[in-house]
Amino acid sequence: MAEVIDRSQFNVPAPDASSDRQGGDRPDAHARVLGLLVLRAGAAAAVIGAVITFVIAPIRGTFAGEFEDFAAYLAAARSVVHHTDLYSQFIHQPPNVALTGFDYPPVVAFLVQPLAWIPANAAATLWLWLTIACTAAAACIAAFTLLPRGWPRIEIAALVTCVFSAATYNYWHGQMNPVIFLLLALAVHAWVHGHQTRFGVLIGIAASIKLAPILLIVLVIRRRWWRAAAACAVTVAVGLGVGVVTLGVSTLREYVTHVLPVLSAQDGWLYNQSISGVVSRLFGHAVLVPQAGSLLISLITYVVLVAMLGLLVFCVSPEVRNRQVRGAEFAAGTLLMLLASTITWYAHYVNAIIVVFAVVALVVVGREWRPRALVWSTVAFAVAVAVVAPVLIANVTSAAQLTMLSHTSWWWLLTQVASLPALTATALFVALTGRLRRSAASTASPSVQTASPAARALRAPAG
Repeated sequence: MAEVIDRSQFNVPAPDASSDRQGGDRPDAHARVLGLLVLRAGAAAAVIGAVITFVIAPIRGTFAGEFEDFAAYLAAARSVVHHTDLYSQFIHQPPNVALTGFDYPPVVAFLVQPLAWIPANAAATLWLWLTIACTAAAACIAAFTLLPRGWPRIEIAALVTCVFSAATYNYWHGQMNPVIFLLLALAVHAWVHGHQTRFGVLIGIAASIKLAPILLIVLVIRRRWWRAAAACAVTVAVGLGVGVVTLGVSTLREYVTHVLPVLSAQDGWLYNQSISGVVSRLFGHAVLVPQAGSLLISLITYVVLVAMLGLLVFCVSPEVRNRQVRGAEFAAGTLLMLLASTITWYAHYVNAIIVVFAVVALVVVGREWRPRALVWSTVAFAVAVAVVAPVLIANVTSAAQLTMLSHTSWWWLLTQVASLPALTATALFVALTGRLRRSAASTASPSVQTASPAARALRAPAG
């Protein structure tokens, strides 16, 4: 009984401590109630709007989404059914920086094969609803895994599902990214709760669909999760094997020799929010039309990515750490995954939901965890991804408009503005990994004994 009772509850707080708790750090109760009401009203309005736009409109046949990415998946499914060339449309497309056609590993074509079994309109509607369901489920999982228990996590998840532009962009174009978002949300849950095998399998599945998530193996190695590494390797091998058994070695060879080189080429298109895209736009390279690779751009890109990889390695610790810190580690890995890919379209930044949730959960623990660099880089990242990018996309879309703008004196400045999501993501990555690294170093320091209760609670192992 004596061990169960916390002795600190018998300590009489000093007058200044009491006044601190009653001070301005805690919001007024009425303001909190009002804020919660506004949040719930906004979430309800967002859900109603989403139902009208993405549920009722498709049923009535008035949905106005372009759905060009879904068209590529449907074409791939039909190619599997009719035994035709899976990558023909992608390989024979006219040279362009936006890229069209099916560019996923063969196993993905096998998995989307059921799309060809039903009418195209029904398949498109079901796919739309599947992407929304994946996003909603992933947002809820991420919110309940990362955000504090007292927060209105369901309302926040509903808002980001229905309003966040990087998420809704996927609905309008029928993209695969919500599936990856769901896998990563499940992975962060496994990461913070210490489920090695589940984490490895989830990362392996995500990497079998899109190659970029394989970079999260850095987290596994640094944490010394060898069972997770084995599970990831086996899962990727199974994915490759299924693709080979169902579609043949020639299809895999075609993917490696004809698709991957195109995806690995330098691409400065405005929607590309990777380090490679940022550097390409910095030099005005391959922004509107493909160009031969530049050795200087490759060198700068690799130097930046190697430095970022080093920061990630040193910020992840194999020691026992709390849920908030583990979530921040995964957020850092997610940022590197987004930035390290040769091509990271804006819609891939739906995974920024995990990043922002994890960082917010970390900074609300105590003042020690919200240095100005981390707070302001998080705000800048959220504004760039949720506000600047959609405004730019909405106002600069047509090829004729872009060609006209490219002949103006402020074209280069516009291309740099287009890089803001990736630039702010890089700044957030540096601030986050630096703070995590300092916390790991201070854990073994005697100063931990005199740290604030919030800091000591954060460093303590999760219950």
